[in-house]
Amino acid sequence: GNAKASVARRHTLPGFFTSFLFIVMLRILGLEYKGNIVGVLPFAPFSVLSRVTSRSLAFTTSQFESDDEKVTDVSQACAFMFIYFLCTMSVKYYISHFFGTQPPHGAEGLMAIAQSPMGQKILRSAGIDPDELKMD
Repeated sequence: GNAKASVARRHTLPGFFTSFLFIVMLRILGLEYKGNIVGVLPFAPFSVLSRVTSRSLAFTTSQFESDDEKVTDVSQACAFMFIYFLCTMSVKYYISHFFGTQPPHGAEGLMAIAQSPMGQKILRSAGIDPDELKMD
C-alpha cells in the first residue's frame, strides 16, 4: 500500500509535465506543418495505415509530383501527425528518465508483473506455468 502510494506520487507530477509538454509541442508544430508533407515512406502502405500517415494532407493525385524514383505512389506521403506520434513514442522514454521517474529497484520490465501474485494468477488462468518463465 505505502510503496504504491510512493510510486504514484513520484510518477504523477513528471507524467503531468511530460503530457503538458507534448500537448504544447503538438499544438505549435501542428499549426506549422498542417497540410504539408514532412516525410516520404519507403513503401506504399496498406489502406488503413495510409489513412493514418496522410491524415490532414490536402492534395490531389495530380498535385503530387516527385523527382525521386523511389516515390511511386501518393500514399507514400507522410503527414506531421504520424511523424510526431512516432517521435513521441521514442522520446517519451528519455524524457521520463530526464525527470527522474525510473521504476523502483526490482520492478523493471514485464517480468516484475509476471512475478507478482496477481500476475501469476492470470498466467495460471491462461494455462501458463509461471515457474517456466523465471529467468534465474
